[in-house]
Amino acid sequence: MMRFVFLVYFINSLKLASTEIKCGMPAYPVRESDYNSNRIIGGWEARPHSLPWQLYVLLRYKTGLTTCGGTIIQLNPGNSTNLALTSAHCMVDQSTLKKVKPENASVIAGAHNIADLTERTHEQYDVKSIIIHQNFKNGQVHDIALLILQSPILYSTKTRPICLPDGDEIPEQKCWIAGWGYTRATGGSSHVLLMISTPMVFYSGPTLIAENFKKYIFLAGSKDGGAYQGDSGGPFFCKINNVYVQYGIVAHRPIGFPPGSLSTYVRLSTIDELTEENKLPIIGGLHDIYSEISSQQISKLASTEIKCGMPAYPVRESDYNSNRIIGGWEARPHSLPWQLYVLLGYKAGIAACGGTIIQLNPGNSTNLALTSAHCMVDQSTLKKLKPENVSVIAGAHNVGVIRQKTHKKYNVKSIIIHENFENGGVHDIALLILQSPIFYSRTTRPICLPDGDKMRKKECWVAGWGCATKAGDSCPVLLMVSTPKIFYGNDTLIAESFRKYIFLAGSEDGGPYRGDSGGPLFCKINNVYVQYGIVSYRPSGFSPGSFSVFTRLSTYFNWLKISALKYDNDQF
Repeated sequence: MMRFVFLVYFINSLKLASTEIKCGMPAYPVRESDYNSNRIIGGWEARPHSLPWQLYVLLRYKTGLTTCGGTIIQLNPGNSTNLALTSAHCMVDQSTLKKVKPENASVIAGAHNIADLTERTHEQYDVKSIIIHQNFKNGQVHDIALLILQSPILYSTKTRPICLPDGDEIPEQKCWIAGWGYTRATGGSSHVLLMISTPMVFYSGPTLIAENFKKYIFLAGSKDGGAYQGDSGGPFFCKINNVYVQYGIVAHRPIGFPPGSLSTYVRLSTIDELTEENKLPIIGGLHDIYSEISSQQISKLASTEIKCGMPAYPVRESDYNSNRIIGGWEARPHSLPWQLYVLLGYKAGIAACGGTIIQLNPGNSTNLALTSAHCMVDQSTLKKLKPENVSVIAGAHNVGVIRQKTHKKYNVKSIIIHENFENGGVHDIALLILQSPIFYSRTTRPICLPDGDKMRKKECWVAGWGCATKAGDSCPVLLMVSTPKIFYGNDTLIAESFRKYIFLAGSEDGGPYRGDSGGPLFCKINNVYVQYGIVSYRPSGFSPGSFSVFTRLSTYFNWLKISALKYDNDQF
């Protein structure tokens, strides 16, 4: 059966490669007017995949993840391209004013609902090189950048290039912008791709644009709305003889104009200056696609039993003056192979929590992950997240390098939150059932669970990618910190009725903070690492990164077994 599926896919690929795909001609009709849907400050939801050139650009800045827009373009005819277009200012980390490194940028093609992490049409591409216009100065003209992708985007019904202008003229009707940016001036980005018409275009004549800037930029928008935060780098495009042509790139909003009204756009006819200055490695044609792990590797892996709590790499158990998780240090890469980076698609945007790989039965793989319940609740809506809005990354150390070889992303099949959990209270525990198993290796192994209620009060740590400073800066590398002070059972800091479910731990020197929720508190017992707690929240009156509340994992061991067993039984 699998051979047949592969054969069909291969034949379809050959068929695709034998038919030239023309730019600016989507396979799905464009919804060119409002039908009273969600708004990009005055716009509407685009028809899914009707703008197949639209890219969702993921960027890792020093302060955390951010996003911009972009487009698929081609400079030569063909059936694939390795070129993407966006704004230059997106490629500059605004906290450091330094150019983003290629490994900290990637693009997602074929997307419509970016919160649905399992959308089958999503395809992520790493960036090989970033070319910023040589005359760009932050916040000024020449706000254009070309991304060279590591692998080509093959054209399909969901991924096609937009046309580029062959002249300097621009029509003043039937033009739009599109993006996943803010839907209202007060904030709140959109999960789905939105678009809006731009009936007012000020291209060269008006006094709104300085004479020496008219060659490089234009203004466009509407009194009803327009581009805003998160839309930077996206396209301004028009319909010319039933073909869609990109004339501009969303740059910035000029001073004095309200959010979502008139915006400044890079005049795309100047792209020749960028491409002529750089010799571009253009890729085209049909390319083979290989799976990430072979059947031989899986067989070899499954023949050796991996025990929980025993990493393949030694743990860095004390500070060596590295970056800090508010008082901690960088973990030795892959020495905490149970650590998970949990990606969450909230209504307000993408967020992250911590988690751990666990197993309830011996073996060489598991489909279970442990995290906090409050991470699984969208705080803006107070509704439980859907499984398709959650995924976990295993084998990670530097999450700023978007596609490290050891990274492996797993989609979530089911989210089980403790039935007595109330937002902000006790029972802050959730079990994630993954769609596919995590096979154990040197970089992915489970942590042990406690077999009793007693806990050692030394040689314990917490770990995560959360805030490294009290100002809120997150860290791309995995950090850990020791927790020498643990108030577990009888201490008066914890109310009598809560002592069964939570404990306090931390240090005057530091501890977990924002972004570490769901991660583990673990201890070394006879050279094996055991998880005793889940990072929950910081109690009132304690400073950031000092003492935190942890879910007492020994109380919930039976709940974990019952929940996993009940889920398995419900599938039959």
